[in-house]
Amino acid sequence: MAGIAAALGTVVLAVPASAAPDDTGGDDAGGTGRAEDVLDVRAELSSQLDPGDVAVVRVTIAADRLIDGVVRARSLSAEVTVEATVQVTGGSTEQVLLAIPVGDPGPVSVELLDGDDTIDEDQVRFAHDAGTDVAGLLPILRTRSGEPPQRVTLLGDLRRVNLVPLSTDVLDLGPAALSQLDTVLAGTDDLAAMSPEGLDHLLSWLSLGGRLVLDDADDLSTLPPDWRPDGASHIGAGLGEVRIAPGRLTAGDWDEVLVAAPLSGYDSPMGVVGIDVVIDPRVSLARRAGVELPELGTIVAVLAGYVVLVGPVLYLVLRRFRRLTAAWVAIPVLALVVSAGVVVTSRGWDTGGRPAASAIVQTSDAGGQVAVQQLVVDRSGGERIVAFPAGWTAIGRNPYLWFGGSDVARTASAGAGGLEVRARLEAGQVAVVEAEGPRAAPLLDVEATAVDADEVRGEVTNLTAVTLRSVAVFGGGTAVLIGDIEPGATASYTLAGVRADADPFDTPLRQVYNDPASGLGFGGEATPYVDLGLWSWFSSRTPDLLYPDAHVRVAAWSDELGAVDGRTGAEDDVTLVTAAEPIRSNGTMHQISMRRDWLEAAFDPNTGALQSPVAQYVLPGGIDAALELELDTGFSAVEFLDSRGRWVKRTPSGDDDVVAVPSAAVRDGVVVARLVLDQMMPMDPSSLPIPALREVGA
Repeated sequence: MAGIAAALGTVVLAVPASAAPDDTGGDDAGGTGRAEDVLDVRAELSSQLDPGDVAVVRVTIAADRLIDGVVRARSLSAEVTVEATVQVTGGSTEQVLLAIPVGDPGPVSVELLDGDDTIDEDQVRFAHDAGTDVAGLLPILRTRSGEPPQRVTLLGDLRRVNLVPLSTDVLDLGPAALSQLDTVLAGTDDLAAMSPEGLDHLLSWLSLGGRLVLDDADDLSTLPPDWRPDGASHIGAGLGEVRIAPGRLTAGDWDEVLVAAPLSGYDSPMGVVGIDVVIDPRVSLARRAGVELPELGTIVAVLAGYVVLVGPVLYLVLRRFRRLTAAWVAIPVLALVVSAGVVVTSRGWDTGGRPAASAIVQTSDAGGQVAVQQLVVDRSGGERIVAFPAGWTAIGRNPYLWFGGSDVARTASAGAGGLEVRARLEAGQVAVVEAEGPRAAPLLDVEATAVDADEVRGEVTNLTAVTLRSVAVFGGGTAVLIGDIEPGATASYTLAGVRADADPFDTPLRQVYNDPASGLGFGGEATPYVDLGLWSWFSSRTPDLLYPDAHVRVAAWSDELGAVDGRTGAEDDVTLVTAAEPIRSNGTMHQISMRRDWLEAAFDPNTGALQSPVAQYVLPGGIDAALELELDTGFSAVEFLDSRGRWVKRTPSGDDDVVAVPSAAVRDGVVVARLVLDQMMPMDPSSLPIPALREVGA
């Protein structure tokens, strides 16, 4: 699942096993290992993942002697090494679950060490396929439905879906471990049987863009009240969705019930959304920590001066005195003098700093998730350890961040006492350690209702014990600044001019926040408490869900919430509290309450050939109306997917470019349309917007 994004981590869970695996992994790697020592690594959920997901692997260790060592794993595209301590007695087998940060799909290497000796190593490869989704089945439903197929093809040959078992062991790892999944399939008895922590993790994953499909609606008490469909086929749940399919999963109607996941911007330029990367998040964090580094201009001036001095100036002086051979002595002397000068002048550059952190709390009716950046620095060099609470995970490289990665070696170890992330620093080196964890209690209560075709009204309630600052609401290409909200207080807002087809590159950020020092705005005072570096980090973690269709995004700021998200030792903290709430339809099918996504791009991802793109419309829950589609310039016809899996072609008649949607094409509140490109289309079909679907006569 793309964008969830954003959620990279590592968690360790040891699981005893009674027998050795059927086949072994890599060959014995030498050292003191023997041929009987076996390390087998397999993908726990699927070998398919999206960029930025977490790869969950199950490591099986079978030994003929005592092994008191470490399992070490890493993806080549990540910046964090995952470690787990293991102890395996002779003649027994142990299993370990690892959730490994993966930037780009590729191999994940795992090795087993006993002291400094490598006993064995193995590798599992992960790939990305835009035409394949992953759905996890919870245990009770899986048992009730018999032996599900490993893969199904959705109606209309629209998408392939891998059906994989989802164990409670994986749920216990946290929301990040579910990031490979697009959908979770369950019965309400599966939810009731979960541990409180496992349920919290599932609902956190759901609120961040997952889809939960339930085989019944017998007991929805485990869901927040606003996430219960109440007779409808589906309802929005934060950025995610809850769908009800009574008995159809048990009956094995997988191809009819499953809904395809939207394409991410990674897979299609037609799916690109606005991304507010205004400033490198490490810069604003270092500024708050009091870390002052030399300006780039100063460094360039010193280097340029040195080059000129040891080049033409030294040459001309020595030539004048006919002592060119003295350059062998003069150049080293000048290098020492310049170096001494840099040391003296650099005493004003304070690289010591003080503890500082930034945090993002993505909250919802069912809690959510927290991501933290902690600055670490060491004047003399060495290893710095940052501790986080139990259940937290480390974050690897962000594939969507526009700025470069880090060359600091980081190692993450999780245990019952919590997470430790170790960073090895050179003298005077500054680094940022990142981790994330679940957040059970909500911090905001948000309501959003469409009262007109382009107007949304609602309320924001502060559920924290501190004042939330510079609260703003975003949606449909516009934004409004509410201001400060006191603890327990509620503020009303109105968003006017909301558009269903908002330009993704016309960011509404400038409408509410201003920071001339960071390049946002050209005058006036900076908006209080707002850290645009932190906002840049957040937008890069959620590139496809920053300003999602049919939702409002609330942002609030505080420097008093350090204890809420589990940070320790940081003195200068800034927290961004944010929530995405579906725009409720209020019984009328407004376009601003309808989610629209691309399922297939205008270009084949494998060959690059031009093809007909496919759009998906998710109607507001409970809406039953005659619909029509307005074809924009660039599309000559449309094919609708009906309930029997057939593509029904419709061509507009007359000059209005409107086609009626067949009633059979509305399946469980979803309309799928394949758009036929016009031969006179624009040169760049990726610039074509998703056509508008509306009620007849609207």
